[in-house]
Amino acid sequence: MLTFAIRRLLSAIPTLFIIITVSFFLIRIAPGGPFDLERPLEAKVIENLRKIYNLDEPLIVQYWIYLKNVLSGDLGPSFFFRDFTTRYWGMPPDRLSCSFVRRKMPRLSAVDIVKTALGKLGLGQRSDAAVEKALAEETL
Repeated sequence: MLTFAIRRLLSAIPTLFIIITVSFFLIRIAPGGPFDLERPLEAKVIENLRKIYNLDEPLIVQYWIYLKNVLSGDLGPSFFFRDFTTRYWGMPPDRLSCSFVRRKMPRLSAVDIVKTALGKLGLGQRSDAAVEKALAEETL
């Protein structure tokens, strides 16, 4: 059974590679471009956008950049969570440092766990005060 599962997982790798490759090239050969709008943009703006998204590179270079980004987990900007980081952390994503996130993430997780646990025990009002006190004392 384990060998069957391993074989299935290993066979998924080339399948995903083929799907990623086909989707990349289908999008690139579709008519029109990503910046074709009803209102035309200025030439300088289009040039800057092409440079930002590596559209000024040859197609094979664009593909390798895309493949590298996909394999590293970078699927591009999110339209849904565009301003989530700014609302949640209070600063834009490009100003977040790894040390800041490393310091704050465990604390936020612990706060959520403590509030939920105390709320389930019926100590909701006390939990808020206890959590705020612990945060003030930097114990969470």
